[in-house]
Amino acid sequence: MEGVRGGPDGDVNSGKGMFGRVGKDQSIVFMSRRVDYRYKTGQGMKKNNWVVELLEDLGVNDPTDGRANINIAPYSAENMMEKN
Repeated sequence: MEGVRGGPDGDVNSGKGMFGRVGKDQSIVFMSRRVDYRYKTGQGMKKNNWVVELLEDLGVNDPTDGRANINIAPYSAENMMEKN
């Protein structure tokens, strides 16, 4: 995934871009809310290939895959409307 490796300087730790502005975990949680992030299989939900490739290219772990307890409520549209 050329061009996806991080912020404007090509470094996810540059402090620029979306990771730099809101943080890696928050960015990935936001992205994980996309309809096409996961799909249903006979064994449960599975990440789409584009997600796996993107996370690998960025060299980051997905905080929504059960390794961390993520409260997605602060990212809901209802709460975002209240902040504006």
